[in-house]
Amino acid sequence: MGNLESGEGKQILLRALFDANRILKLSIIESLQDSGIVWIHRDRKRFLYQSILQDKKEWLEMQKMQLHAQNLNEKRLVRLKNLFEEALSEEMQRTRRLVLEKLVLYSSIPLLRKAVETLKTKDFAAYAGAVSCLQDVLPKKLYRIVREILMYPTVSKDLSKDFSEDELMSPNIFLNSFIFGHFAWSTPWLKALALYGWRMMNQAAGIGAVTESLKSTDWIVLETALFTLGRLEKNKEKVEEITLSIPTRYLLKQNFQALLEGKNVDHH
Repeated sequence: MGNLESGEGKQILLRALFDANRILKLSIIESLQDSGIVWIHRDRKRFLYQSILQDKKEWLEMQKMQLHAQNLNEKRLVRLKNLFEEALSEEMQRTRRLVLEKLVLYSSIPLLRKAVETLKTKDFAAYAGAVSCLQDVLPKKLYRIVREILMYPTVSKDLSKDFSEDELMSPNIFLNSFIFGHFAWSTPWLKALALYGWRMMNQAAGIGAVTESLKSTDWIVLETALFTLGRLEKNKEKVEEITLSIPTRYLLKQNFQALLEGKNVDHH
């Protein structure tokens, strides 16, 4: 689409910047950067600003979930705690990369491009200087939005002061947030981890999360949902009823019985 001479493809890509999938958005940004599109038009800059603002909202959601992951006290979820933190950190890194690429689109100033390239490296000692350069060339309002993201992971806001112990999620709510929450995670791994968590909790309350996950078209989520169903649902007739509702085209090569017994799943 970025190579279409009519420019229609670029407009479609621009609108897709609000797509929930951050992996796809990064590819879109790279395509727009290679397309030679000019960003001096005020409306386009406003559109890009709104896109960055959405990234910040998503960033705050990830940051909140990371705090809850750090404070998981359920003994049965100890093995998954670090995996949740790692997966959330990857989401935050991906969002940070998106913001950096969008800043390059926002302004063609050579100093900005050089600062962004520095922030893509792992030379953490140079981050402060690069962010200082961006402070000089970006609009103040935009800089205030992105500063915390740009400094990650060298500086991470301590959210513990913003949450009391009573406000921390219960394990059940935490796990269901990745299945039923309004927020769209770009990796199926977080949903799979949540389903593993329900299997470890071994509570019938997790059946709802399993049933919802069996609607997924992602094979990792589907396999893990079946793996969890085999543990949580004790009624074999009910298990058969649920498995028959799964579109078989998503699991053509799988052995349902083996999955239900937990024999085929080894995503770690």
